[in-house]
Amino acid sequence: MASPDKFIQKQKFKAAFESLLSIDARFLPVVQRWLKQYGLCHIELHEILGDVYLRGIDAIEKGQIIKNPKAWVRTVARNVIIDKMRNQYKDKKHFNFIELDAIEYIDDIEYEIVSQNLDRDADLDEQILLEKLLKARDELNPEDQMIFDLRFKQDLSWEDVRKHLASSGIHISTATLRKRGERIKERLKQFLLTKD
Repeated sequence: MASPDKFIQKQKFKAAFESLLSIDARFLPVVQRWLKQYGLCHIELHEILGDVYLRGIDAIEKGQIIKNPKAWVRTVARNVIIDKMRNQYKDKKHFNFIELDAIEYIDDIEYEIVSQNLDRDADLDEQILLEKLLKARDELNPEDQMIFDLRFKQDLSWEDVRKHLASSGIHISTATLRKRGERIKERLKQFLLTKD
């Protein structure tokens, strides 16, 4: 059985991998261009992505810590393509590996640009989501706002939330607070799904 740390690592890796494959991600066209650039048009995109995913899970199983899964996936995808290209041409003496190094250098520059754009897009998405969440929070009644802030912003336990509210003259049982917390989360979720 995998350790909890490995499980968390795998979940983070999977989430990063899926976000790179999302519809609005610019990663897939880059991989397709690399395939074309390295003369591997006959190789399917899903073959590369499957290999990258399996290498990621295997690396985590072996104890490697992937600190930045998105960057790791992009780097490994490029390395997988280069490995496949080298295997394809290893018997052909006419292949010019100096040209390959020049292509790799250009790809490094492109990788940096794409990486910066993806990071900027992720920051923008987080900012938009945070703004929506704060708008949704403002729609709650003042008592629910206080519960939300104590539990989810300050990360207090339900018992600590109960004590804090009691010191403010609001007496609610811990079980009732948990139920209200669930309702608050549900209302916020509905607000986020319905409002633009």
